[in-house]
Amino acid sequence: MNKPRKKEFKKVCLFCGKNYLGITEKSRFCSKNCEVSYRHKQNYVPKSVTYITKICPNCKNEFQCETSKPNKKFCSGTCRDMYYKKYSSKKSRESNQIIETLRKQTEIKVNEIINKSKLTGNTYNGIMLDYRLLGDIPLEIRNIVLEIDHNKCQICNSRNNLHIHHIVKRRNGGSHDPDNLITLCASCHRHIEIGDIDYAIEKCFQNAKNNYFNCGVVNTLERYEIIDKLTEIFNDVKNNYTNCNNLLISINELIEQI
Repeated sequence: MNKPRKKEFKKVCLFCGKNYLGITEKSRFCSKNCEVSYRHKQNYVPKSVTYITKICPNCKNEFQCETSKPNKKFCSGTCRDMYYKKYSSKKSRESNQIIETLRKQTEIKVNEIINKSKLTGNTYNGIMLDYRLLGDIPLEIRNIVLEIDHNKCQICNSRNNLHIHHIVKRRNGGSHDPDNLITLCASCHRHIEIGDIDYAIEKCFQNAKNNYFNCGVVNTLERYEIIDKLTEIFNDVKNNYTNCNNLLISINELIEQI
């Protein structure tokens, strides 16, 4: 047995104006989307929008930016992509130069330390003095060496877990004299003590590279962004001398991040 067909009503959608068949006489919209859009339109109150003039760092042209978007700095997505592509390639070239420099510096330092460790130290009547009998390095001398070496490893520049290393070993007559002591991190110290120059260079180079890049010393895209912000603040100070105090505070905060 066929069910009786429900009565349909010819209606016009209040939102899109489309003719449709409604299932009730009170129906006003042809779809749920039209109903939601209509109610949103009725409740929507347009906000007053203000604009400021900015200079695009890529094309150097002025453009209007809403004050509600203070972080926007490019006039278009194309300029943004071109800008970051340009500095990505520059960053890559600089990174390769930095890595090459780090390897050369590591090779020089490791060779110098290990070669000096093979020398003999103090003797008495032809007998090698064994300074292991004197015990650990006195705290006063340790602090002097750390101060001379600026509280960082002299191979990888790490400031964590620092050791004081005898260049000429104590069993070979190496004394606690600061001239015979050098600051190394625990990792570089362990590799240097093995005495294999090639092995020590490779491991210490990895330490130097990781420490350099992870500590934010390297020129990253973030650094270029900070420089751009500094340039923008400088232009603000140059063109407008009001609120200089706040701008100088911002400059100081950005400089600390570089």
